[in-house]
Amino acid sequence: APQRIRSCGTSIPGSICRLHRAPPRFVPTAAPAFTCLITQPDGNGLNQFCHRAMREIGSAPRILVISPAWVGDMVMAQSLFKVLKTRQPQAWLCVAAPAFTAQLATRMLEVDEVIEIPFHHGKLQLNERYRHGRSLRARGFDRAIILPGSTKAALLPFFARIPVRSGYRGEPRRGLVNDLRPKPIGKRGHMAAQFVQLGLPPEDPLVSRYPPPQLTTRARATADIMASLNLKVLDNPILVLCPG
Repeated sequence: APQRIRSCGTSIPGSICRLHRAPPRFVPTAAPAFTCLITQPDGNGLNQFCHRAMREIGSAPRILVISPAWVGDMVMAQSLFKVLKTRQPQAWLCVAAPAFTAQLATRMLEVDEVIEIPFHHGKLQLNERYRHGRSLRARGFDRAIILPGSTKAALLPFFARIPVRSGYRGEPRRGLVNDLRPKPIGKRGHMAAQFVQLGLPPEDPLVSRYPPPQLTTRARATADIMASLNLKVLDNPILVLCPG
């Protein structure tokens, strides 16, 4: 059964954490600093340190995904989560998301942990990003997958000093992303396929098929949601559209 979710609050860096077959718990994220090695990237956008780190990742990696800021993109990102869990069932999958999409990630069974990040859309907030990234260093993440193409989105994994940081070329962020890849599909391609491709090794062929999103529902929450909207609970099915 889906586990209940509770927020850690804002006084101490932490996360909303869901553990399968276990009660929810607060995960503090205080961390010491350590040395980060940065070398010149090769022709494929990966530097030497990234090559070595990718080879050393085992069968149960700790993966941090920087999620999109939009609801529709967040739903499509579940296709990536499904592929990651299918290929590496023992992987720990953590999703960092803004408040308005973080709860959506808790409806995805593949996601083990959700970190609600307090950054505002379109604002740099460099000090806050550094503080939160630094707090993640002790978490031992092996890889970060950065789905947005902005420079700001790449700052958190860089400050967390995660060894492998995968992302597509977009705004200038060479060095922040050390597994920097060109988008394999044109603008008319499916966003979900682009997300899935980013989670695969660089030498893998282009994605042609991928699992569709499938969110879990909580029937008991329906009455509370309808009451908050001043609507009556009906016996007929309810269709909810969420544009944007």
